[in-house]
Amino acid sequence: MEVAGVVIGAVALIGVFEDCVELFSQIGAAKSMGKDYILLATRLDLQRALLLQWAERMHIYDEETYDARLNEATVASLIYRTLGCIRQLLQDGNVLQQRYGVRAAEASETTESSTTVSNSLMARIRDMSLTLQSRRDARESELERSRYPQDSSGINSHAKRSWSDYVSSQSDQAESSHRRPDNNLQNKRPRYDTYRSRFEHPSHNLHDNRQSKSSLSGNIKWVIRDKDQFDSLVRKLSELISDIDRLVPPLRGGTTHTILARDLQDMSSVRELRKIMYASITDNSELVNITEQAIDAACTKLILDHLWFRLIDDRRNNVVEAHSNTLEWAIRPPASDVAWDDLGEWLRSGPDIYWIHGKPGSGKSTLMKFLFHHPQVVSFLQEWAGERKLTVASFFLWNIGAVEQSSQEGLARGLLHHVLKQNPTLTPEVLPYMWQEAQSGVVGLRLPSHSEMKTAFQQIGNQQTKGAFAFFIDGLDEFTGNHRDGISFVKSFITSANIKIIVSSRPIDSCVAAFSSAPKLKLQDLTEPDIERYINDVLRSHPYVRQAKCVSDATLEGLVEDIQSKASGVFLWVVLACRTLTEGFEAYDDADELRRRVDELPPELEQLFRHILNGLPTRFIQQSAKLLRVCYTSRKLHFENRIPAFRLAWAHEKDMKTDAMGEFIPDSLNERKARSAMLKGRLRSRCRGLLEVTTKDYDLVNGPFVVFMHRTVFEFLCTPGVWEMECLRIDDHEFDATTVLAYMVCYLLCAQKTTFHEGKNVIYTAFLYMQEIEATSIPTLGRLLNRFAYALMQPVSDIQIPSTRPGFAPAVDESALLLAIELDLVAFVESHDLRDLRKIVTLRKLHNQDASTQWSLLYHALKKPMLFKRLATPHGYPYSSDMINILLQAGCNPNERIAVSGTDKKTCWEIWMESGCMVTFERTPEIRSAEITMLMIRGGALVRGTHFDGEQDKLKSLLQTVGDPQSAAKRIEDLQDRRKWIALCNEIAEAVAPMLS
Repeated sequence: MEVAGVVIGAVALIGVFEDCVELFSQIGAAKSMGKDYILLATRLDLQRALLLQWAERMHIYDEETYDARLNEATVASLIYRTLGCIRQLLQDGNVLQQRYGVRAAEASETTESSTTVSNSLMARIRDMSLTLQSRRDARESELERSRYPQDSSGINSHAKRSWSDYVSSQSDQAESSHRRPDNNLQNKRPRYDTYRSRFEHPSHNLHDNRQSKSSLSGNIKWVIRDKDQFDSLVRKLSELISDIDRLVPPLRGGTTHTILARDLQDMSSVRELRKIMYASITDNSELVNITEQAIDAACTKLILDHLWFRLIDDRRNNVVEAHSNTLEWAIRPPASDVAWDDLGEWLRSGPDIYWIHGKPGSGKSTLMKFLFHHPQVVSFLQEWAGERKLTVASFFLWNIGAVEQSSQEGLARGLLHHVLKQNPTLTPEVLPYMWQEAQSGVVGLRLPSHSEMKTAFQQIGNQQTKGAFAFFIDGLDEFTGNHRDGISFVKSFITSANIKIIVSSRPIDSCVAAFSSAPKLKLQDLTEPDIERYINDVLRSHPYVRQAKCVSDATLEGLVEDIQSKASGVFLWVVLACRTLTEGFEAYDDADELRRRVDELPPELEQLFRHILNGLPTRFIQQSAKLLRVCYTSRKLHFENRIPAFRLAWAHEKDMKTDAMGEFIPDSLNERKARSAMLKGRLRSRCRGLLEVTTKDYDLVNGPFVVFMHRTVFEFLCTPGVWEMECLRIDDHEFDATTVLAYMVCYLLCAQKTTFHEGKNVIYTAFLYMQEIEATSIPTLGRLLNRFAYALMQPVSDIQIPSTRPGFAPAVDESALLLAIELDLVAFVESHDLRDLRKIVTLRKLHNQDASTQWSLLYHALKKPMLFKRLATPHGYPYSSDMINILLQAGCNPNERIAVSGTDKKTCWEIWMESGCMVTFERTPEIRSAEITMLMIRGGALVRGTHFDGEQDKLKSLLQTVGDPQSAAKRIEDLQDRRKWIALCNEIAEAVAPMLS
């Protein structure tokens, strides 16, 4: 058949296929009818999905890649007639009601009819349909131009003939050709013969593809009434769709459900997948197996997502790389004159633990990173693993990082995440309780307990896993809390010969006691050649030495020896000493002056830091102290991982004075780059290299970051009495580092066109800073909140704010208090007289000409419209029962109607019920949700006659939750909290039950 003929056949199939798909979507289950009915609706929707899958597999919308078997007239005819049978089954309302157990849905009924997988398929089919339509339009234009040339006036000389008319006339020919079956295909004939007599009756003729779509879309929405009758409908549809699949089975060894399997694997909801699996049992056993695999994959991903945290590899990624051609000795056999245990031999065959120890700043983390990424190390470990699968994982502890970076829980999560990501099939064995919880459909999984984590590593080491696992754990001395407990926890990982661990730490007492008998190396005793290489590379590459030759070789060699001698193997000391000498080169110091610079350097790091800061010029001292204090405070609070350079540069330009920082002027990307470059130079002069601008993990949004050159700098600043040093005292008594950091975040939000997800992180960071300020200095918080509100209200040009967002422009004197309500800053709100709150309630009524659209402070606490101005949704910010209580006491009415969007008016009680917090607990914990519900009920929320759409269903769901408080109580660990939860549930149930009678 020629291509044109194929197109005509495809058009005929598309018409009846689309009718079927649309009719499928008109049948569902009323949510109020129960799970059995929803399961039946899911079974029906799966048949729709199978039909959509067939259309995608056959490429019926593509004139070039369609399945060539559609060229066979008999095959096309059988498919066409079978689709017609499906259409007739779903189209006849009388038959559906009398024989197949459905009824017309009521206007107020909420129905469930489609699954995620069918919606995904449907979206792709729509795209294919649009593509085909655009091709048809182009072909129609070309056909008209070639068939009806224009006259000189530009108007066709003949009446135009539309493409739809052309297709319709050809479709009749296609249908007549479908009515000539091939006798050789009788064994493929579907069971449409069962329905032939009914369809051959004049009143039941099959519709061709010219049938008006409006006649379908205007049909009644059906819901299931009788389960047994509806079951027979689903079975018949399943048989017909199976027949279509058998007529054109997959080619080249494929399977019928390849497309559906791919879509199922992409789904993340275990509950949705399990619903699909149960719905498949009756009609399609092959889909059951596919769905089970998808459930396992979704559970594994869910567990991995919960084990993961944002800074899981941050410390390792930010450790400085080894200097060129250094540390290679570590994987070679030891020299005869150096006492250390052969690391290469241990990697190939050694048991248990290898310990790398050294002084602070000796380069332990750099060596660990070097070993973890070295291909020869992996090769040695593979020798040890033999036939077993090798898994290598690392975790770098960091006690000045986030909590997870320095805790036993963070270490275990990090290693387990890396192990299970490489070995997903081990997940059920390694974390059985977490796996069971994930399989049940729980989204907010609880992290494994301490004992579960220990058991997990025992399971990893179990012989049945048939694997070999090597762990690199850096910084055991950086555990928060008791080091002995952390070391004992790590040693507990060694449960069999299948696990070996290489660890590093300073030689603190607990580590010496734990690892003194283990194979080990003392780093500062082995780095002398590396230090010599580094010093020579840095000093000899400087133009003062290389080009001007102002320093003799003898002088340079003496300087190298002096530095090596004073460094005692501490690489960080060497780096700082080399920086001091390069400053001397740039000052054109002579040999004696250079030697004097080295002689003046204290041999201990802490004294060296003091020496560096005390050497600052007087004019830089205040700037240096502020820069160091802000970075120290940021690291100590750790609300952000690192400070973007352009933000610190902005605050530095304002001399970190809050009056000046209240003005936010947007800047361009080039201006930010210039600011960052300027700050890099100023940090060199003001902080003498103790703070650095780093481009590692460069962020396209934030640019380079400012970091301490080494952990020991932060530790030095943590030393008692350090901030009393003359060079670190700040004369500006109004200076507050936390407030400066908060203004820097507000500047980012205002100056940058931040997207929703980035905006959420920025706003949450600002909120954390404001909480900190609220605890120490409430009077300074008002102006900051005002400026934060200003930043939030700025337009964002690169995103579209949903049209449903309420729009308003609060007066400046209100904005601080309104934002405090949305951010749940309870202490700040309580510091205001409640009568002032009532005045603002009245004021907001006056701002609206229509009193029926007045605003409520309670609305701010629930919907957070000022945050909503910048975010697509305020999700992620939990509700505060304390704030709700304050506002209700101030006179806020939970039944007050407010305009949410246009003429859509809702009460705050309705908004709270729609949030679903008392049912899902996804946003707010159980007790807090119950407290808010009860507070609003006590505030008069339950009033007969105050109704909203779906109120009865939501009250039933609420009553179902509080009617079984023990289910949720199992998730509450504290016994007192459990009792409180149960008491609140009983009180809510007592109040709600009469409303449903």
